[in-house]
Amino acid sequence: MSGVVIDDPLEVAICRILAVDGAAGVTRLMKLLYLAELEHVHRSGRPLTGAVFINYDYGPFCRSAYEAMERLAARGVVREVRHITRGGHLCRLQHAVADKMQLVDPTSHARDVIDQTVRRWRDASLDEVVGEAKASAPFRESSYGEELDLGAGAPPPFSRPSDIDRDALLPDFI
Repeated sequence: MSGVVIDDPLEVAICRILAVDGAAGVTRLMKLLYLAELEHVHRSGRPLTGAVFINYDYGPFCRSAYEAMERLAARGVVREVRHITRGGHLCRLQHAVADKMQLVDPTSHARDVIDQTVRRWRDASLDEVVGEAKASAPFRESSYGEELDLGAGAPPPFSRPSDIDRDALLPDFI
């Protein structure tokens, strides 16, 4: 197998999300990564990537995920396509370039968690994904700008998209 070797757990998770989802905007990618982290902690008691998320305007935010996306783009593994949405907003879609990467996946469990998370939310709107991330116990139990404790709240992190409080959702920009 040829291509750039991706062995950083955060970069592996980002590439895996993009490979399964096809393409994702930065906000969607960040929330899927967060939901996968929560699910992994719930199942195994350990973080998936060790990424640190903070309570932010549009839900959990991870600076290191942004930095990882930039590194992946610089190496030609992730391609960014920018376009203007119907609402006039700039949208940055990330696409994994499969023939340029060789993922070093530390466990099949991590791969399964990511795949199941992405498939669970594949048909959900951005509002629903953001709403689920914001409804999680770690986000609710933290203050703006504070680091999220991914171990907070032991129940399964996912609700079904139809169970989300739509009044608390952000406008769907995409």
